[in-house]
Amino acid sequence: MKNLKNIALISIIASTMLTGCIKEDENFAVGQNNPETSLYNIRNLHKGSDVTLDAQSLYEAKYIKGVVISNAAGNNIPQNYIAVQNTWRSQTRGILVDIGSFKANGTIPYAFGDSVVINLENMVLSSQEDDLLVLKNLKEDNIEIINSGNIVASRAVSITALINKFQDYESTYIDLTADLETEPANGTPLKGNKILIDGEQNKLNLFTAEGANFANDPVAPSATFVGIPYKENKEIQLR
Repeated sequence: MKNLKNIALISIIASTMLTGCIKEDENFAVGQNNPETSLYNIRNLHKGSDVTLDAQSLYEAKYIKGVVISNAAGNNIPQNYIAVQNTWRSQTRGILVDIGSFKANGTIPYAFGDSVVINLENMVLSSQEDDLLVLKNLKEDNIEIINSGNIVASRAVSITALINKFQDYESTYIDLTADLETEPANGTPLKGNKILIDGEQNKLNLFTAEGANFANDPVAPSATFVGIPYKENKEIQLR
């Protein structure tokens, strides 16, 4: 019995000594923030005033990747801008990017379907007077074309959804099916503002600039119209 007590005592002492020798590991795993962010996150940073994008506001992210969904050759988006969209966790968002400060020979060097990477350092997230979000202060060496000719599928959207959740579709590539409110005469050109209407009598502006290269194409009285949601004079348009 005495021997058993001695063995138990030795075991307790050994266990205590071993515990005392184990040093707490202070080198716990430290997560590293993703250097890439999304337009979903970028758009959520805007709370009504301009935001200068930096390491703090971006949680250490540095860039976005996206695809150009505006067609500069079509001349239907205001000059100096391209529209870029990307998808993150099934959330597709878009934004206008002001490239007016470095257009090559007065032309926009980015085409529909170009995959681009944009360094966000010191860019400014700004809201235009029509509440459209724009990335400003882009330098020429902060945007790079990764590849070109990518196929971009449009998202089907109803007029109701576009009106009620405009910010979810703003500056993205969509399609919607509707009729013209007024039956056009044969050969009526697309140019100008046309009123689209759906079966629930919801209305939307279909706008084609006078200088668009498809401005004189005949408009269909009923069709699936493809374009980019935009705003002018506070009114929603499909361009």
